[in-house]
Amino acid sequence: MEKEMAINFLDEVYTQLEQLDLVSSRREFCEQWLGRAEGYVRTLRFYRYQPSVDVLSVLANRLDHYARHFSKSDVVVQERLETLKGDCWRDIEQRSRLAWMRAEASRSRERRQGDDVETQYKESMNG
Repeated sequence: MEKEMAINFLDEVYTQLEQLDLVSSRREFCEQWLGRAEGYVRTLRFYRYQPSVDVLSVLANRLDHYARHFSKSDVVVQERLETLKGDCWRDIEQRSRLAWMRAEASRSRERRQGDDVETQYKESMNG
């Protein structure tokens, strides 16, 4: 997810939870659903940061908890919460994949550069 999209996603989750009467304020959303201080989303927007993977996993877990809670009483609410939970996990998986791929590419570049330096050194010793 792009940074702005990630913040918009949190806004969308908040709006849907508010429509479902599961949250009554942004403060409650930040504190209870994200496990952060009341101004967390505001701070993200100001500094143009993405929500942390930790925050998304807390949110996904909370959404899962309530989806199970509503599984027998309100299938529509359960399905909406399941969809939001899935969106959280997709973002987490995408970012995790990107992190290990970047690390792997960096190690590969370092090895190639090291090989180039070693080759240059051997050539200078032989020449």
